[in-house]
Amino acid sequence: MATASESSQSDERTFLRMPYDSTIKIICQGGVSGQAQSEDVGRGGFRLRLQRYLRPGHRLMIRTDTGEELKGQVVWCRPDRDATRFVAGIRVVHDEAAAYETMGKLLFDAVRKSAEPKRPTIQWRRPSVPQYSAAGMGLAAAAAVAIQHIGH
Repeated sequence: MATASESSQSDERTFLRMPYDSTIKIICQGGVSGQAQSEDVGRGGFRLRLQRYLRPGHRLMIRTDTGEELKGQVVWCRPDRDATRFVAGIRVVHDEAAAYETMGKLLFDAVRKSAEPKRPTIQWRRPSVPQYSAAGMGLAAAAAVAIQHIGH
């Protein structure tokens, strides 16, 4: 069952979220800094996994893995499922045109990464001399397979 804060969070979200796995540096008021792992990104902000609790309303700076900086504000923060870390919703403060551009770049990167096909590792081995056996198949079928192999 969702708590009041959980349901209000989902009701307030108006932007599409994309998975975005990246290391983010956060710099809090007072100069305290640390690292967080982003889980997703949307036009409005990030969901971060971090080592410490951040009080909702707290303002901070976010430095992306590409070195770009954004102003942010903690919207919510709660322990993760294992209660070993915290998950926080960070709203990006769009007080400068550069913030829109940076968030657009991050969203584009997230979409590009999600669209990349997952390439399985395949090792092809082609025998130098085909080994066909008539056991288990008719002689005509074995000959047909051998002929197809020679033709390629």
